[in-house]
Amino acid sequence: MTSLRVWQRRFVDEEFDLDLTYITDRMIAMALPCVAGAAYRNDIREVSHFLTSRHYGGFKIFNLCEAFEEFGNGYYDHRFFHQQVVRITMRDHNICSLSALVSFCRQATAFLNLDAGNVVVVHCRGASDLCSLKLPVAA
Repeated sequence: MTSLRVWQRRFVDEEFDLDLTYITDRMIAMALPCVAGAAYRNDIREVSHFLTSRHYGGFKIFNLCEAFEEFGNGYYDHRFFHQQVVRITMRDHNICSLSALVSFCRQATAFLNLDAGNVVVVHCRGASDLCSLKLPVAA
């Protein structure tokens, strides 16, 4: 299982500084992309630019936020990501249901199997606790 320490690395290069990390070359964990409060989360425009410039046409985001999120950030506009967002509602800081976990694994695996260049991006509000469980299971 990926340790929380590895997940907490930031992606930093000459163009980007994001709370995002590649768990594998085809699986990305990131903080909630947001439109409000971007000072402590990833700005949605920066995440969109990152994914579009690096993985255009080959990424799918799994939004694992609860039904209610602060400032509506869990309900961001999917057009930022070319409608490539799947919402699977899970309670933050709680164990997810087995059916939600199986749904995530099936959908992520199916998308990854479509093309060797596809990447899966996962986020929730609390990021590390849910992502640290789901990404190793789907891998």
